[in-house]
Amino acid sequence: MMKALSLIVAICLLTTSCATTSIIDDPYGSLSREEFLTARGYGPTAEKAEHNAKVELASLCGSAVKSVTARTIAENKKGYDESFIKTSEIVIDTEDLYGIEIAKTVKGKDGSYTSVAMMDKASAVAVYKAQQADMLDSLKSLEADKPLSDGSLASLEKAVSYYRLAEKYNKYVSIINYLEGSEIPFYDIRIAESAYSSVSDSICLEISIV
Repeated sequence: MMKALSLIVAICLLTTSCATTSIIDDPYGSLSREEFLTARGYGPTAEKAEHNAKVELASLCGSAVKSVTARTIAENKKGYDESFIKTSEIVIDTEDLYGIEIAKTVKGKDGSYTSVAMMDKASAVAVYKAQQADMLDSLKSLEADKPLSDGSLASLEKAVSYYRLAEKYNKYVSIINYLEGSEIPFYDIRIAESAYSSVSDSICLEISIV
């Protein structure tokens, strides 16, 4: 009876060991690609490897958004107009991510560490979408009631907040689109940039030399 019990325990330990190795070598061998997003990180310490895994996962969410120039040609009465539209690169930071967890961290034979970070897609998308909806309402309100170019610091502060909100909104849209394969349109950040430029140009600082 004891021998049989020992064999069962040994099999369980072996199975656990194999599963641990599997998630490091092949995260999607243990986790569903449809349900989870994973990334691997390396480092001289466990903390550094875990940090790098989170950074790598963050970079995946922004990988679909690149700084590119699109060439468009529109026909008019005289011929054709050619224009170039440049989209801003959206950089996703680790602090922009919700629900990110470290699945496993192991030490290699050479003393270095490997870590796997994971995120539950559905749970994360639910959080992002709730905040995205609130931010869009705020952006529309700011767009309708733009900061005044009256030279006041209060207007400048409002313009800066407007721009930062637009930037954050586009980060969230980028993450949502990546996680669920959707195509939610980005906010035209040029509107916020224009508002900021108008307000900042109206500010005149008085300088006195004594």
